Amino acid sequence: MAIKTVPVDHVVESIIIKESFNNFTVTQFRDAYISKVNMEPNSARKLVYRQVLRFMRIGLLEKKADANAQHSTYRKTPKFYKAQFKGRSFKKKVENKTAVSRKFIKLNTIKEQLKQYQIDFLASVGESEEYMKLYESNPEFKTLLESEYHLSRDQSSRLLGQIKALKTVLLHYSN
Repeated sequence: MAIKTVPVDHVVESIIIKESFNNFTVTQFRDAYISKVNMEPNSARKLVYRQVLRFMRIGLLEKKADANAQHSTYRKTPKFYKAQFKGRSFKKKVENKTAVSRKFIKLNTIKEQLKQYQIDFLASVGESEEYMKLYESNPEFKTLLESEYHLSRDQSSRLLGQIKALKTVLLHYSN
């Protein structure tokens, strides 16, 4: 009697079912998967390992443990040969998670850059204010202080523009 239909990644199905893949390690399975799909090795390993664990849980595979876990092998059980498999694509979910992860990392980088710009902006505003105080208390330094004041003020304006741009990006992509 066949067990109920088991949904499985179509690439996993082509490896484990159609290619009579048996007595394999997770690393061998991952390498076979990567050879068919352009995927980051760590993501592929996770996907393949979840499939192997699922197959073990429903009795389709059994594990032959080794002292080194990476050398443990898996073999098909008689129940495996009676099972009905339905191929479907799980890769898109993994790719979407990877894309979300990349977006999260990029947004964090932008947030860090924003913090740095805000710190630089405050320093530049403080510098401008100090030049103004020095000018008021020491008019004889007008020529020197005036050019430094203008440079500092220009930098403050530039930093303010950068801060606004980063805040716009964060507002748009944080949702």
